Amino acid sequence: LSIQTCVTMPFQSDEDITEEGNADGGAEGSGSDSNQFDGEENKNSKANDTSGLDACAAVCNQFTSQMLQRCSRKGEEGGASEFRPILHNLIDDLLFVRQLPEYPSAEMILFYLSQRLGHDLLRASSMSKSSAQQMEATYLATAMDALGKITSAVASGLLLNRESRFQLPESMSPGQFDPKEEVNRCFCGRGNLDTFMLDCDRCHSWYHGSCVGITKDTVPEVWLCDDCILQTVILEQAKVFARGNGNSRPLTTSDHNHVLRQLLLSHLSKKSHTFLSPQAERAREFWIATWVKELTLSKNISNDVGTFDLRLVRSHVIAQWPYSRLQEHRNSLSKYLSTDGYQRIMTCLVASTELSQNFPRLLGVLLRLVGDGMASIRKLSLKAILQVVNVDPALMAQPSVRKEVSRCFHDEAISVREAAVSLVGDYVLQTPNLATAFHATLLERILDRGVSVRKRIVKIF
Repeated sequence: LSIQTCVTMPFQSDEDITEEGNADGGAEGSGSDSNQFDGEENKNSKANDTSGLDACAAVCNQFTSQMLQRCSRKGEEGGASEFRPILHNLIDDLLFVRQLPEYPSAEMILFYLSQRLGHDLLRASSMSKSSAQQMEATYLATAMDALGKITSAVASGLLLNRESRFQLPESMSPGQFDPKEEVNRCFCGRGNLDTFMLDCDRCHSWYHGSCVGITKDTVPEVWLCDDCILQTVILEQAKVFARGNGNSRPLTTSDHNHVLRQLLLSHLSKKSHTFLSPQAERAREFWIATWVKELTLSKNISNDVGTFDLRLVRSHVIAQWPYSRLQEHRNSLSKYLSTDGYQRIMTCLVASTELSQNFPRLLGVLLRLVGDGMASIRKLSLKAILQVVNVDPALMAQPSVRKEVSRCFHDEAISVREAAVSLVGDYVLQTPNLATAFHATLLERILDRGVSVRKRIVKIF
């Protein structure tokens, strides 16, 4: 909450910053692998400045730096043994509130933590032996477990987003909506119970009244489900913010996210001014600043920027900062969703954050450490990958993951081979239909010289 109070109103034009970002981007080289998390620092810094998140980013950077610095001290020096459990508890708490709209700064702290954890682990890699000798072994285990926990949480969020997507329009043309049949699509998963249910006036799907918060005495004249509300609102907003004319223009994920953010802001505005909640007000301002930052960064991306005019959207977003203008914008979007609807909006928005978009890089760090020269790091990285695969077993189908894990079956260290067998064993048990990819490799390990490896193989078969 203290980080969210540091946000300031976006007021600068992003034109100069965008031009500077493009100029810097053209001069960047490939850089070393250990600095892979630092390549976007200048661009993010400029975007933070124009969006009002500069002070928030500075606080996050200082906090994470000091926290990990204390955790990495050797022995009992500086209370390292006390700060490491605090780091674990902090990450657990941040991951818990990550899906709550009132705590958007949790995502920023997790992003900075993942950046520094990845940087520390790569610096301790055998590519830099002097640094590895200076870094405390217990901290390496703590850092690897923390990075694995964050990466697995990001993988879980991305998987949840894929499984619970809204049915959103793909173009500005409304078309003809003709539902084929009336079905029970209530998000609770229960069947047609002997209870009060509502019929959506657009798609004619049925929902339990208790699930959508409506009783027999409070049924409105026209009621739409969450998906239909979003579809109609997106089409309405597309007419306002789309570039040029024509109803055949495609609507991208970026366009959808603009409308989802607006609905979330309307929800927080209602909560802030109805219950006089300063927490919701700070969260609303932080979401506005985050939205402006993304708009600033989107101007440097040539693909999937969407149909919406980013300049017009940016003006619309900043205009909602003061309460005097806020009421006007709230009236233009007076449709509110169910509790489940806002949870699904948060799932969609969290899946598009900077941390979630950084998932391939986080997984890439773990995979690179699997090939490290130190057996202890290879074992720890496999355990971290196990956390991620347990959340989304489909990741084992990726060639890069399968290649690194298969290589560990022939590792010289028994502990690494045992960790690889444990990883694949859990994967096989969760997805038996894909077990054929590792069947031959597992059979070879029955003759392994390590007793612990043979025991794990026997448990699998």
